Amino acid sequence: MGGLLGQMEIARRALLAEQNMMSVLSHNISNANTPGFTRQDALLGATSPADYFPGQLGTGVSVDEIRRMRDSLTDVQVRSQGGSAGRWGVRAGVFGDLQKVFNEPSDTGLNSTLGQFFNSWQDLANHPEDKAYKTAVVGQSQSVVDQFHTMDANLKQVAGKVSTQIQQDLDTVNKDTGQIAQLNQQIEAAVNSGQQPNDLMDRRDQLLDELSKLANITYDEHGKGAVTVRVGGLNLVEGSTSRSITSMSTVAGQVTLHASDGSSGVVLRGELGALQDARDTVIPGYQSQLDQLAAGFAAQVNGLEATGPRGTTLFTGATAATIDLNPAVSADPGLLDPGTTAAAGDNSLALKIAGLRDAMTMGSGTSTFQGFYGTLTGSVAGGASQASDMSQNQTLLLQQMQNQRDSVGGVNLEEEMTQLLTAQKSFQAASQLVTTVSNMMDTVLTMVGR
Repeated sequence: MGGLLGQMEIARRALLAEQNMMSVLSHNISNANTPGFTRQDALLGATSPADYFPGQLGTGVSVDEIRRMRDSLTDVQVRSQGGSAGRWGVRAGVFGDLQKVFNEPSDTGLNSTLGQFFNSWQDLANHPEDKAYKTAVVGQSQSVVDQFHTMDANLKQVAGKVSTQIQQDLDTVNKDTGQIAQLNQQIEAAVNSGQQPNDLMDRRDQLLDELSKLANITYDEHGKGAVTVRVGGLNLVEGSTSRSITSMSTVAGQVTLHASDGSSGVVLRGELGALQDARDTVIPGYQSQLDQLAAGFAAQVNGLEATGPRGTTLFTGATAATIDLNPAVSADPGLLDPGTTAAAGDNSLALKIAGLRDAMTMGSGTSTFQGFYGTLTGSVAGGASQASDMSQNQTLLLQQMQNQRDSVGGVNLEEEMTQLLTAQKSFQAASQLVTTVSNMMDTVLTMVGR
């Protein structure tokens, strides 16, 4: 591309290329704090040379590609770690709620209430004829009943909270996969028209990040830019279509997602797996132990008290939710029998019931009531500690991986400003070239006009 007209075309191309470069840099700078944004880079390349004598002449510059600075391998690592962080974050939250339910050690917890119950029977043994001490036993019995009811209700609240979160996460999965399917369609259309849909791909990657925290997704990209997303063999997204997830269950010990068309996939990690495990295994396990304690406690106390002359029982029900005071005893504490006979001063039953404090009546004769409860609360505390530690560790690892990804795809404002100044100077130089060539053309025209 010789001659002044050729030089003017080279200058025009330079101006256009640097203008496009500045547009890309401006886009980066304006989105420096935009979540999910990936830094873009305008790749400049020399345009095809023109044949000339004695050799080819350059024809200028153009923007060959505007690419995303994205590392797909790091994305895979971030999303895998995101699933682990999501799982342990849920477990930490669930066990934190469970610790509030069992609230031990505490002066107002079940362990303390059981202790006060047995103390009231010891006091009655010391004063078997005094109705005031029978009234105190009934009062402490009601406190035990209230404690069981409160804990049962709180456990059900935790389970309800988990169920609500499961539904919210399933809704999020359906929303995200629907949006990914739409983005697949838009991205494929852009690629087919020769465009590079970087911002659309950023949005899709952000949705993949969000999905990875909920479940163990895998995905692969096709030649036209669309991705297929799956969970445990279940295709959630295929091209521009997505499957709707309707429910989740535990099948053969594995957490399974069920789609509206009957297909299913196994969830191995992420929030959904941890939530389902909490709802189906963790919380029911502690509920069962609490029910065992309530049933064993009521049965042992009733079994002794029923041997008295009146044959009275103190409690009804056999679970934490159903245990209650015998209405007759609640109305008339004098019905309690402190001894096995009606003889004055007989305190044999009161002593035996007070002695249940240290009796190995739980766990097939291996633990006391309070010991059994202590093991239960210790398990909750241990689970909470492990979940908290793992959540912190996994979150830290996730942050490190995200930082590694950001080191490639994140916007560094200092670097962008440096490149912006370079582009500005190049633009000014190209402008000066236009002015110089224009002056030369004016000179030639003036010479011709003579």
